[in-house]
Amino acid sequence: TQLANLGTRATKLVVSERSSHHDDQQFSRLSCMVRRVLHGLSDQVVTNSMTHAEWLRGKWWLKHKVACIYNGLDLDYLRPASLAPPACGELRLLAVGRLMPSKNPLNLIRALQLFRHEHGYVPQVSWGGKADSSPAGKLCERLVHELLEQAPEIRQHWRWLGERLDMRSLLREHHA
Repeated sequence: TQLANLGTRATKLVVSERSSHHDDQQFSRLSCMVRRVLHGLSDQVVTNSMTHAEWLRGKWWLKHKVACIYNGLDLDYLRPASLAPPACGELRLLAVGRLMPSKNPLNLIRALQLFRHEHGYVPQVSWGGKADSSPAGKLCERLVHELLEQAPEIRQHWRWLGERLDMRSLLREHHA
């Protein structure tokens, strides 16, 4: 896209980096470098993460071209049912996103184990999102399933929702 726009400045060129630089290990170092150098031909580079935007700004040729459109939630529109669970009710947590290493599902499971040890119960966790088909994503999925098999006290409170379009209703069913 950047090369196609070369020499024609009538059209503003905005490119998007939707994945983190942490995902670069699935590509050759050269292809990642070339892609980022070509971003210098664009008028704007947009990310969906503040961290990735800061990382890209570290490239001198992109310093003033990077913007972030945060991939977050409008909590006025997508407000949970209540701010705190009822005293006798079960805490319901919702995780949203692709199942991939950068979402850190393994540490979520470990945190739930610590929570259970400290508080005597496990919150209900629902995970909405598609599987990541990259090698790292497939490995992550296998490790998550293995860890859940080793922790039946967590597994029985864990629901896989898959890719969903009804986030607003799901958020209303969960506390956080």
